[in-house]
Amino acid sequence: MRVIAFILLLFVLTACSGNDSAIPLQKVETKSQAEEFHEEDSDVWSDEEPEKIGDFLEFMIEDEVVSISITEIPILHEFIQAQKNPQQAIEGMQLDKHEVALQQFYLLQFSCYKNHCSHIILHPDKNKSAILIADMARYETFTISPDESKIAILFSRLGEQEVPLGDIVVFDLTNWSSIALINDSKDKDMLGYKFPILSVEWQSDDSIAISYPDLIETSKEYWDAWSVAEENSKTIETFHLQTD
Repeated sequence: MRVIAFILLLFVLTACSGNDSAIPLQKVETKSQAEEFHEEDSDVWSDEEPEKIGDFLEFMIEDEVVSISITEIPILHEFIQAQKNPQQAIEGMQLDKHEVALQQFYLLQFSCYKNHCSHIILHPDKNKSAILIADMARYETFTISPDESKIAILFSRLGEQEVPLGDIVVFDLTNWSSIALINDSKDKDMLGYKFPILSVEWQSDDSIAISYPDLIETSKEYWDAWSVAEENSKTIETFHLQTD
């Protein structure tokens, strides 16, 4: 029988807490040890008392059970406490594990509505806090910088006219912080869910190229016409990372 490793991740949400400490990542080597460790939180998944939520969320990823402390992430704790059916809200969450070079990080989706969610990035390192990186958006993909120290994450959000508007979050995995972008062209403000984004590519460790559809305006009429055209004209804008 394959032994399942249980990982405990306890994070602090930087935006909602002044406490920079976090309990280090711990591994519980056997299932019986994990059950003993979480004994006081067994009511999280209880069918008899579904409204009583324990202190930990558990997610199965590959052959690991990843546990996250709810109380150590205030925004997550407040969200769950505000729900009429906390168990249903928890079941709607999704945790994905990613690896870049030798660094691991997790993306947690919660508070979802019509496939648009809030997104928190987490790291098993006790010195790297949990950070809210997007709200009411859809995760699309991410690309890795040439030196493998940063990622550019593409999110989208349906606008009022049902056009998928985009935003890019550049995140420094080494310094564990987001990085602002500066556009070479001042003609249009493309980021912040103001315009559709087709793709993002790294040009260097300090710059990215973002591709947009050529639209007269961001209306459903023009978007639909562009989408079915035989030749889809595009504009590519260069953005530099703000290092100051």
